[in-house]
Amino acid sequence: MERSKRLERLLGPVKTGMPRKGEREISGLPDGKWLEEGVYLVEESFPLSGHHGKVLLKDLSGAAQVLSEWGATENAVFLDLETTGLAGGTGTYAFLAGAGRVMGNAFVVRQLFLSTPRAEKPWLDHLFEWIEPASGFVTYNGKRFDLPIIQTRAILNRKDPLAEEKGHLDLLYLARALWKGRLPDCRLGTIEAGILGVNREYEDVPGWLVPQHYADFLRTGDARPLSGVFIHNKTDILSLASLKIFTAAILKGNAGSFDDLLRSGDLWASRNRLREAEKLWCLA
Repeated sequence: MERSKRLERLLGPVKTGMPRKGEREISGLPDGKWLEEGVYLVEESFPLSGHHGKVLLKDLSGAAQVLSEWGATENAVFLDLETTGLAGGTGTYAFLAGAGRVMGNAFVVRQLFLSTPRAEKPWLDHLFEWIEPASGFVTYNGKRFDLPIIQTRAILNRKDPLAEEKGHLDLLYLARALWKGRLPDCRLGTIEAGILGVNREYEDVPGWLVPQHYADFLRTGDARPLSGVFIHNKTDILSLASLKIFTAAILKGNAGSFDDLLRSGDLWASRNRLREAEKLWCLA
């Protein structure tokens, strides 16, 4: 409660009033539907028999067990936010949330778009409805960026934050352990190109441009430049799934290079799992 009061003093009261119907005509959004005023849903399903990059999506089953030492859980949700700023902080809020889950024989990606900041409370309500039942999260730098933003915005909107005891597999930490110094950097796009075989669509918007595109949309009401942001976010979610699968395969000794196997052994050793570590060191 005290934390909520301090944040409110910093930012002022959160505006929760809904935009008036017909206040703005919005053109250029991807195919989807309005859940209510200010909250727009785009949903797409990808068969588990398909690939993202060079990785077969059906191999998601079993990956969580391998990665449980690093916070992975079964039935986790893959989460990625697009926000009004890249540095985080109490003034930053999310306007697009991508959430992916396995449902039946498909990997389903839902994207929730916030068309006006005044609809943030119902936007969060819909997001929580989708992600709260999950056993945990899979993110890329989500421990330091995505989850803190969600928790802060929930408190500011007088919502209970997400349960902190949920598992959280932040793949950035594993990516750094495996490929730092071997790739130019460990940005997700670099991992995609150098490890996963993912080629981004030409319409994709680079991450550093995302906040500006949303600011332009709020000023003009023209959502067409945001189409690349939706593509960017969707690709991030799919790449999280592929990276989880590929990382699990490396840690089992079923994929990767000589250096991958050596570093995987080191990862197991860091968890005091010496049998698994010795197995991978021997394979290398």
